[in-house]
Amino acid sequence: MLPTASKIAAGEEGLFWNPTLAYPLKAICILKQADEDTIESFPQSQAAVCMTNSFSQATWNPFCFMDKELQNEMRTLSFGNACSLVKKIPVYLLSATLTSRFWDVIEQEIFS
Repeated sequence: MLPTASKIAAGEEGLFWNPTLAYPLKAICILKQADEDTIESFPQSQAAVCMTNSFSQATWNPFCFMDKELQNEMRTLSFGNACSLVKKIPVYLLSATLTSRFWDVIEQEIFS
C-alpha cells in the first residue's frame, strides 16, 4: 500500500516512504472530469490562476483566522509562486472520465 499524507496523518501503521528520493517534476496536470480522456497544453496565465485558487481552497480554514492584510499578502505570494512555477514546468489540462485510463494519455503526451 502506498502512503499518502492523509493516511499518515490519520495514524495508519506501516506507511512510509524514503524522503531522500527525488524525481524531477516533468509536468503539472490540472484535472477536469469529462466524457473523454484527453490532454492538452494549458496556458500559463490560466494555470497560475487555477493553481492559486487550488491553494486558496486547500488552505481555506487557516485563512479564516487571518486578518485581511495577511490574507492578501498570502494570496499575492501564492500567485507569485504559481507564476514562477508555470514558467518552468509545462502545465496540461487533463480531461478524464470516471472509468479513465488517464495515465495512458499522460504517458503518450508527456513521456513520449
